[in-house]
Amino acid sequence: GAGAAFTVDITALDQYGNLDTAYTGPECLTFSGPANSPNHMAPIYPLPSPCSRGSAMTFVKGVATGTNAAAMTLFDAQVVTLTATDNPTSMLGITGLTVVPGVISTFDVANPGPQTVGQAFGDTITALDGYGNVATSYSGAEILVFSDPSNAPNGALPIYPSPVTFTAGVGTASNITLVDAQTTTLTATQTPITGTSNDFVVSAGLATHYSVDAPSTAQTATTFSATITAYDAFGNVATGYDGTADLVSSLGTVLPTSVTLSNGVDIFSATLDTVGNQTITATDSSNASINGVSGIIDVSAGAVTSYSVTYFVGAATSGSVPVDTFSPYIAASKVTVLDNTGSLAESGYTFSGWNTQSDGHGTSYAPGDTFTIGANTDLYAIFTSNTPPTSYSVTYFVGAATSGSVP
Repeated sequence: GAGAAFTVDITALDQYGNLDTAYTGPECLTFSGPANSPNHMAPIYPLPSPCSRGSAMTFVKGVATGTNAAAMTLFDAQVVTLTATDNPTSMLGITGLTVVPGVISTFDVANPGPQTVGQAFGDTITALDGYGNVATSYSGAEILVFSDPSNAPNGALPIYPSPVTFTAGVGTASNITLVDAQTTTLTATQTPITGTSNDFVVSAGLATHYSVDAPSTAQTATTFSATITAYDAFGNVATGYDGTADLVSSLGTVLPTSVTLSNGVDIFSATLDTVGNQTITATDSSNASINGVSGIIDVSAGAVTSYSVTYFVGAATSGSVPVDTFSPYIAASKVTVLDNTGSLAESGYTFSGWNTQSDGHGTSYAPGDTFTIGANTDLYAIFTSNTPPTSYSVTYFVGAATSGSVP
């Protein structure tokens, strides 16, 4: 067996197969044929005596036997030919020598390669003797303890097979299911025998739900930071998820109304417009089963910038101005210009809309027009003459002059 010392009797023969009784005394032999073991252990042959070319063997009438036999230890499990050479003579000592593996010393756990959380896979486990040979005597159903991969973030445990069936030293551990997204190793142990794979990556599974993280307090019209994270069924961040989440508040409006996640996460600035306790719900735009709800957000009134819209009679001699009941407006709100609901009128003229200046030289708006407000806005009624004049005058004014007269 591999690693077990044994002795070999060596007989010197002539070319016809007769015992060469003249071959007597110490002879220097060199042994060859057996390979190093898989873990590079070299064969051990008889220790050299005063002999410069190899190992000293003492022959008596052509035979080295008993205490003079060749003591050696081989480590590579194989069928081999052992050759003894007395330079330049080569003698074939043994053909078809079988070196069987030793007893199991360790496990070789194959690297299973990249895996995905929640998906079962198999891995090959090989029993080895102390020299790296497959321990072929290790067969049957064996109970192994597996370790290294962590529990899932939600507490779920990895799934391992029990038992593992070995045939001639080789077994396949089927239906291993890991639940924590990480870089890990896989160790198999049957005390005191153990073995560990090289590192491999376990990726997160598909997204099944969101978490929505937002502060517990906020103010209306004031931005705050919120985070949406997509998770798989075991609580790992679903790093392969790049979907779009639609946002809805349980009260009023939340901005933005949707966000797109990258690698399973999006951090964004949000605003709420309604006072009160509320939550934000995020729902995948194409798969409503993927969703999540924030904790309660206590929203109070914030400092809001607002602007008023005021209507004036202009040149009207009768009627009244309309009153915008929505005024004042929050900054950046959309304003709809009112109609002449108070019947403003000027004799001989027709109402033609509103202007931001009383002389009509500002911005003109017709009833129903809209604009985005960014300052207090005055709107003056503008009238157009029903009978345009047939002649026109040109009048000169002094302007800023302090002397002289106009033409």
